[in-house]
Amino acid sequence: MKTHIQYLLSVFCIPSLFLSCCDADELGNAGVVQEVSEFRHERPILHTSIKEPMLLRVPFDNDLYAETRDGWPDVRIRDQQGTAVPFLIRPVREADASLTYQREWTADNVSLTPVDENSVEISITLDPDDPTPDGLRFFTPLRDFEHRVQVFDTGVDPPKTLCEDAMIFDYSQIMDVRKTDVELKHGQSRKLKIRVDQLTQDQQSTLTEMTRTFSQNAETGHTEKSMRLRRPFRIDRIGLWARISNTNQTVPMLNVEDIPGLMVTQDADEKQTLVRFDTVRQPISRVSIRTAEKNFSRQVTVQIMAKQSPEQWLDVATGTLARFSVGKLHEENMSLDFPEVRNKNWRLVIFNRDSPPLELQGLTIAVPIYEAVLLATPDHTYSLLYGDDYATLPQQDTEAITRALQADEVPLAAQTGPISIRKVVPTSQSRKPLAFLNQPLFLGALVTILVLVLARCLYTAMQKVQNMPENPREQ
Repeated sequence: MKTHIQYLLSVFCIPSLFLSCCDADELGNAGVVQEVSEFRHERPILHTSIKEPMLLRVPFDNDLYAETRDGWPDVRIRDQQGTAVPFLIRPVREADASLTYQREWTADNVSLTPVDENSVEISITLDPDDPTPDGLRFFTPLRDFEHRVQVFDTGVDPPKTLCEDAMIFDYSQIMDVRKTDVELKHGQSRKLKIRVDQLTQDQQSTLTEMTRTFSQNAETGHTEKSMRLRRPFRIDRIGLWARISNTNQTVPMLNVEDIPGLMVTQDADEKQTLVRFDTVRQPISRVSIRTAEKNFSRQVTVQIMAKQSPEQWLDVATGTLARFSVGKLHEENMSLDFPEVRNKNWRLVIFNRDSPPLELQGLTIAVPIYEAVLLATPDHTYSLLYGDDYATLPQQDTEAITRALQADEVPLAAQTGPISIRKVVPTSQSRKPLAFLNQPLFLGALVTILVLVLARCLYTAMQKVQNMPENPREQ
C-alpha cells in the first residue's frame, strides 16, 4: 500500500515540477534584454555638426523596408557607446494648398421651362450659403440614353456660357459606362440655366407586334413588326458639387516607383487579365496602370498573397479604372487607392468580361515615405540598426521628441551611410533550442497526457484497494 501511495505522489509532483520550471523560465526570459548583435543590418547616421540638442530625422529606404517586419518592431537607434536612443517613427507629411474635398448638395430653388417638344430649360438659383459650383449631376433612374447639356450664367448680361455641348449618357446595352456629371466653369452670379436637348428619344421595345392571317381555321401567314417607344428623359433631381480647398491640411508624401518584370497572363475561362508583380515590402497605398488604350472602363481588384498559403489571394481593394476620349469628353482614372499594405507578392485582377484585354505598358506604385526622429546631442554619433526576427517594440521615453514636434520644431535632415551586414549572435535565452517547451500547444498536450496517466493510476490503485482483504490477519 505504501508503494502505491508513493507512486501516486510522484505522478502528482511531476507536472507541478515541470510547470514550475516552465514558469521560472518564463520569468527569467521576461527580464532578458535583446542584444543589439542580433540585428542583421547597421548603418551610420550622417548629419552636420550640432552645438545643442536638436531633432534629427532619418529617412527610411527600400533596403530597410525589405529587412523589417510590420509595425517596425525591429528598428533601433544607438549611440557610439551602444546605448539605446529613444526615437519616433512617423510618416512624412507635406502641406498641400491644393488639397480639396468635394461638397455635394441638392439644388432647391429650381424651375423648369419647356423650350420646344424636344428641349427644356432648368433654372437654378443658388442660396447665399452655397459655394460656387464646379459641376452638377443629374439623378435619373433611366438607362440607355444620351443627351446634350448646356449651362449658362444668367445673372450677367450677356449670359456667360459655363458649359457647352457636354454629354450625359448611359450605354448599358453595350458596356457598363455611365456619365451624369457635368463640369462647370466658375460663374459670377448665383443664377444658372441648364438646357437639355433631345428630351424625348425613340427606343426599340422588347415587345414585337405579330399579325396572323387565317383561312378556314388554318394560318395562311403572319407578319412581325418591331415596336418603338417614345420615352421622355426623367430627372429626379439635380445635384451640385464644389471642390473646397483645405489650406491647413497636410497629406502623406508619396514616392512613385515603377515596377519592373510584370507577369501578365490571360485567364480566358474567367475573362480576366492577371498581373503579378513583386515588391520589397514597401508600404503601398496606390497602384496605377499605364496603357495607350482609350474609351474603356474595367473593374479591377488588388490582391496580396496570403503568408500562410501561397495559393490563396486576399483582396486589398476593388475599384474601376477608366479612360474616355470622345469629342470634348476627356476623362481618366488610372489609379486605385487603399490603406497602405506591406507585402512581397501582389496581383492585379482586371475583369474584362466580353471586352478585349487591355494592353498594359507598365505599372507604378505609390509608397508613403517614413522617417525616424530622434533627439541628438552634440559630440554623439548614432547608428541605425534593423532586421530582427524576434525583436519587440521598445518601450522608450519619447515625450521630449513629441513635445518638440508639437511646438513646430523642424528636425534637421540626416542621411544613412553604407550598410554593414552584422553577424547574428543569438545570445538571448529566448532562443535556446528548448524554447519550444514554453509553447502553449506543447504544454497543453503534456498536461493532457499526464492527466490521463494520473487517471489510469488512480483507477488501478482503487482496483487493488477494493481487492485487499478487510482484515490483513486473515491472509
